[in-house]
Amino acid sequence: WDCALSGILSRVRKRFDWTRSIRFCHYLVKRWVWLISNRE
Repeated sequence: WDCALSGILSRVRKRFDWTRSIRFCHYLVKRWVWLISNRE
């Protein structure tokens, strides 16, 4: 049971890291587009 619980925790942590990295990439893209639009 403890092993299964740790497996679920690691899976949730992986998913959280994945969504956080996607959010960070989305932020970078928005910033890049904002810089390009402000350049003109």
